[in-house]
Amino acid sequence: MSRIMSAKPGHVAKPVAQSTWRAQQSATPGVSRRGLLLLLILHVRAAASLAIGGALGRELAKARPVVVHVWDAKPAELQRYAIDDVSMACREAGATAVLVGPELVEAVAKEQELARGNFPGPLPVIAD
Repeated sequence: MSRIMSAKPGHVAKPVAQSTWRAQQSATPGVSRRGLLLLLILHVRAAASLAIGGALGRELAKARPVVVHVWDAKPAELQRYAIDDVSMACREAGATAVLVGPELVEAVAKEQELARGNFPGPLPVIAD
């Protein structure tokens, strides 16, 4: 069994068994020093990789334009509420623009105009 002694000159310390010291340390609640160090290292590495442009940071920073193509075989038979619902869903889903056939441009543009001044705002409507 190894012993831990005081390193202070002129100080006489009572020898303490290392197993007793470790038992006292393990009895204290909380995270171990090794676990805390590991957690700190992982946290710092993740933050650093995002800050200095790691692969994850680069991927998250890329803008991904999404153009939604709204198409129906029989656009004349579509109900106004269905066009409004699809147009609103495109806007709320984060689309960049809406691509529609010539028959639907007016209806979709009117619905998008209703969103002016709100968040998310109106999307550009592109005629196919």
